[in-house]
Amino acid sequence: MIGIIDYKCGNIGSVSNMISKLQYKSIVINDEASLSKASFLVLPGVGNFAHGMNQFNLLPYKDILIDKIKTQGMPTLGICMGMQLMTLQSEEGHCPGLGLFDLNTFKFPNSGPLPHMGWSITNSTGKLDVPKKSRFYFSHSYYVEYSDKLTTHYCEYNGIKFSAALQKNNIIGCQFHPEKSHKFGMEFLKDILSRSYE
Repeated sequence: MIGIIDYKCGNIGSVSNMISKLQYKSIVINDEASLSKASFLVLPGVGNFAHGMNQFNLLPYKDILIDKIKTQGMPTLGICMGMQLMTLQSEEGHCPGLGLFDLNTFKFPNSGPLPHMGWSITNSTGKLDVPKKSRFYFSHSYYVEYSDKLTTHYCEYNGIKFSAALQKNNIIGCQFHPEKSHKFGMEFLKDILSRSYE
């Protein structure tokens, strides 16, 4: 069962619909009982980093959730701001994140339009078995820094090479919205889920 974490900052409906199209079952996690039914977690996210962290920290089952990810190794996917929340900290709100990735989140320079919105080609570093070049839908003004060790896909915008997707053991993050990226998003999610449920 794929658990979608509800902390009032994510587009749960769109994510749930795509999971259903891939013929997997999902559940919205809003308490410890629903969390106990999940074997794969999705942390969606839209909006402001500081607000998102505040909402996440209000979850009464937060410590159990983090333990399942960090200690028990439950497969977890962070989407858009959900991935940013997994970093050490963000310039948006200047507050600490979850620290699941040893990386930081920065604001794009104002050398071009913000937010970075629309379809962009991503380049694969070969760490995830998905097409080398794919088109995904983005909408963000802040980015997670590039990492030789953790970045699986990258893009460039306003002169910045940034992480479009990351992986550290059981934890995967994507800056783009797979649920809005049509066939490319479906391929991305299908690959991740199929490997988790082999």
